[in-house]
Amino acid sequence: MKAAGPIIALVLILLAIAWFHPACRIERSFNNLERNARKVITGPELAAWGNDVLAKYPTNTTIHLRDLGTNFPPHLLKLAPEIGPSIDVMVSDDMDAPHWVLVFWGSGVLGHCGFEIGPTNFTGDRAHHRWQDGVYSFNDHGNGSP
Repeated sequence: MKAAGPIIALVLILLAIAWFHPACRIERSFNNLERNARKVITGPELAAWGNDVLAKYPTNTTIHLRDLGTNFPPHLLKLAPEIGPSIDVMVSDDMDAPHWVLVFWGSGVLGHCGFEIGPTNFTGDRAHHRWQDGVYSFNDHGNGSP
């Protein structure tokens, strides 16, 4: 019975190490990205930012954060900084479909999640959750949070 105390202490230490390990921290941030985003930004704020980007970059392109300067919602930078964000302006093959901004985090191992932002008639290309007309979140890693 005396061995139970040190074993329990060792298990607790190992759990703490796992919890605070960078890989686990990154995965937790990634798995809770949408939930954490809802705490720092609203649908209208995302819509305003995304449509401003569409006005400045109307063609299919990848945009680097450094190109945007301060024109990026600063709270989003803190969501999962080790794996994003990346920003693309998407143009549909359908000439009648609106262009949209894709903001995403992820990797080949974790998958990807983020936001699709376009005009109010945009209904999402791979959307999972509607924030408002023209603003949708998505995840392709199967562990999204509502």
